[in-house]
Amino acid sequence: MNTEFTLELARQLHDSNQIIDFDWAWQVLGYSRKDSAKRTLVSYFERDLDYFTQSPEESPEALPHDIFHFEVENSKAGRPVEKIYLTVECFKEMGMLAKSEEGRSANTF
Repeated sequence: MNTEFTLELARQLHDSNQIIDFDWAWQVLGYSRKDSAKRTLVSYFERDLDYFTQSPEESPEALPHDIFHFEVENSKAGRPVEKIYLTVECFKEMGMLAKSEEGRSANTF
């Protein structure tokens, strides 16, 4: 999985009305664990405004924005889980909250 945030990627996201896969975002922003990134997300941001969830039964068309696609490797083991998608602004703000070099670089676009 590509977990590098590049200037080219920043340009693609800038002024985009797309949403970003949380499974990719938490790693790119420098969080060490997905559960800590999710706690930050739920504590600081508002569902259905800053981020969106999709149950396994829902199709991507049910989401209010198009998904910005990345190569995200999802485990097929275990029970189905909800997918989480961030707005571009939420992604940038989570970068500031990550207090990591990766998070700071994501906030520069």
